[in-house]
Amino acid sequence: SVIILDEAHERSVFTDILIGLLSRIVPLRHKKGSPLKLIIMSATLRVEDFTMNEKLFKFPPPVVKVESRQFPVSIHFNKRTEPDYVTEAYRKVCKIHRQLPKGGILVFLTGQAEVNILVK
Repeated sequence: SVIILDEAHERSVFTDILIGLLSRIVPLRHKKGSPLKLIIMSATLRVEDFTMNEKLFKFPPPVVKVESRQFPVSIHFNKRTEPDYVTEAYRKVCKIHRQLPKGGILVFLTGQAEVNILVK
């Protein structure tokens, strides 16, 4: 009875079609007595793009804004991509760990297999 769409700011034709369909289904389910809740989440979405779009929602839906803390972030990257970028990511993480103050390190990879290799 609940559908959650997270990272809604990463829009594509597919997500736009999905949101359009769901915006039609929610009122239909409500009329039939089997309500469906649609939760659209994003940290960076321009809320008005959705809430004020009368084609999506006849009446503006409720918005819940959750305050969060932001932490300073520094970005480290190589100027060129190495052929074995997973091994290079490992080297970069080790270098950051040795040379910089304590903190979290976030590495973006293309899939679960690469994450598993990097963790080993």
